[in-house]
Amino acid sequence: MPFGMFGGTKLENDLNFKLDVSMNDMIMKVYRADADVSEIASGNKTITVRPSIDYLINNRFSVRMFYDSNAVKPYTSQTYATTNTNFGLNLRVFLQ
Repeated sequence: MPFGMFGGTKLENDLNFKLDVSMNDMIMKVYRADADVSEIASGNKTITVRPSIDYLINNRFSVRMFYDSNAVKPYTSQTYATTNTNFGLNLRVFLQ
């Protein structure tokens, strides 16, 4: 562990950290022949963050902690801004 955290503790098992980040920016503009400016017809900006930590306890058990966040911000007032969040803990049992 960095910065001396848990000093003296040495773990022989695997600890994996994964971070998935994505951003999608979609916009649709309408151009008219009689106007010099464009109008925004639809579109939104979506940001997704998904960190997770996997820890292998032994050859039979594994633990996974996860967090999922998805935020959507529309460019028009036709829809609302939404945010979805999930988090949890998985315990996996390997039957071999």
